[in-house]
Amino acid sequence: MHSSRRVIKSENVKVVDGPRTETPRFVPADFGCENLSQGPPPRRSRVEEILVESERKIEAAVKHAYERGHAEGYRKGCETREKELAATAESLKKLLLEVENIRRSILERGEAKVLKLVIAVARKVIRREVAMDRDVILGVLREAVKSVLDRDRIKIRLNPRDHERVSKLTPGLIAGFEGIRSITLEADEGISAGGAVIETAFGEIDATLEQQLEEILKAFLQSGHKA
Repeated sequence: MHSSRRVIKSENVKVVDGPRTETPRFVPADFGCENLSQGPPPRRSRVEEILVESERKIEAAVKHAYERGHAEGYRKGCETREKELAATAESLKKLLLEVENIRRSILERGEAKVLKLVIAVARKVIRREVAMDRDVILGVLREAVKSVLDRDRIKIRLNPRDHERVSKLTPGLIAGFEGIRSITLEADEGISAGGAVIETAFGEIDATLEQQLEEILKAFLQSGHKA
């Protein structure tokens, strides 16, 4: 394997179509309220109240994080696309941090049984935001590539929508990934929009937003089991 570095050229970027599989879909929680067609609206259960409160907090965090992140980038003189991506990536970090704060709040109130439903609500909110902002994937890739050890050759699997978006920005975008000599982009319907899986000689890097939420849930379940 040649170890010298060189300038990335367009011919070093290979764009291919991947296998077609069914895209995972979000299924909203059913509280059995749709069949109550008579009488006054029932009083919300404690679970429903927590879910409503959690969704409100997550949505507020999304709005605040994105507005603050982008405003910060432009205030500092956002002259390049790289700075805009940094702002987007920082917004996602703040969003996931807010989900973690909600998790801790639920734990403190002894409402562990509803945590999985709250995580489902978080997924719904994040997917909605990703659908509205197609450039989320650019920030995700920028952060994920930082952890790649094999800087010679990598393959990035993306949701078809993101694959189309990223493909249009190559090789300029990829040239910003310092030290990466060759990148292959592959469309994969099994990956949700806004996320990616990076394949290297040392293994895979799961850069999906859903995986980060799963890690939050796993950490909570483990801490609860130990307790």
